Amino acid sequence: MRNTLSTILTIICLSYTSLAAQNSVELQGNIAGSTGLDLTEKHVITKVAYCPEYAGKRFQLGIFEGADTPDFEDAIPLLLIPEIPPVNRQTEKEVHCSRGFRYVRFVGPGDSHCKLSELKFFGYKGAGDDSQLYQITNLPTVSIHTKNAEDITI
Repeated sequence: MRNTLSTILTIICLSYTSLAAQNSVELQGNIAGSTGLDLTEKHVITKVAYCPEYAGKRFQLGIFEGADTPDFEDAIPLLLIPEIPPVNRQTEKEVHCSRGFRYVRFVGPGDSHCKLSELKFFGYKGAGDDSQLYQITNLPTVSIHTKNAEDITI
């Protein structure tokens, strides 16, 4: 049995699907900030599925993030889209991060104006642990967030 919770945002449709083996329960989610989903409790994300509505090239280098605060100041990457995804076709990617998050979102590359027809997060309830965090390459991944997403100036 698989339950899905869908929350419609202005330009993004976010949904969360629980893949619990048995007795799965429909999750209650709320919009967090302007483009995030509040899962109301921590979940370990195991997979994401996304479907660009148009201009798939705008999604290349977009990133999925998980956080414990609604402002995403403590967000860490879950997955980077390395290639141009097909338009109007769902793409699924495994997530290799063992930490649980209350909030999840997609962040497109700067000034990309991404529009998704569907975005799904798959996973299970739990706080998880830090035994496996996402890395873009073999080098450690550094994720920098600024207050109100302001540019860094020197």
